[in-house]
Amino acid sequence: MYDIQNIQVVHYISQSLRAHKLMKPDVDHIIKDNKIMSIQKSTGRIAVGRKFSNNLHRTLEAKEKVTIQ
Repeated sequence: MYDIQNIQVVHYISQSLRAHKLMKPDVDHIIKDNKIMSIQKSTGRIAVGRKFSNNLHRTLEAKEKVTIQ
């Protein structure tokens, strides 16, 4: 599985596990207007216009069953 040919698949699996097990609704992100909005760790405020990187944002959209952008 960890062969160089599968590096992208391993990345997607890793991000999926991170989204499903580590990212908590109302702690790390909220759903507003059918969109995922990230929450700043330091202030607890919604980070308008900020998206999670490395396909994590799309994975969260799939997890929360909102429109994937």
